[in-house]
Amino acid sequence: LGSPVKFNPFDHYPTLLTLIIIYFPLILHREFICPIVILFLFLFPKPCLSLPFLALVLIYDFLLIFICVFYVPIYRLVSSI
Repeated sequence: LGSPVKFNPFDHYPTLLTLIIIYFPLILHREFICPIVILFLFLFPKPCLSLPFLALVLIYDFLLIFICVFYVPIYRLVSSI
């Protein structure tokens, strides 16, 4: 049947683990969002920059911004009462 093609997920799309490693600093410092996203887009090969993938990255960014801006201060406020 011919030799099986080696499939390396890192050649096609970043795995969840990769996303966590790349985006983890954002949870701690949201001023890193722009540099990390730019770095992220250059690190991975061009095929992964499909429209659904970019949409996913943007949604993930907005979720992280939302968590940093709203959830963390509210959590601190509630826990301080």
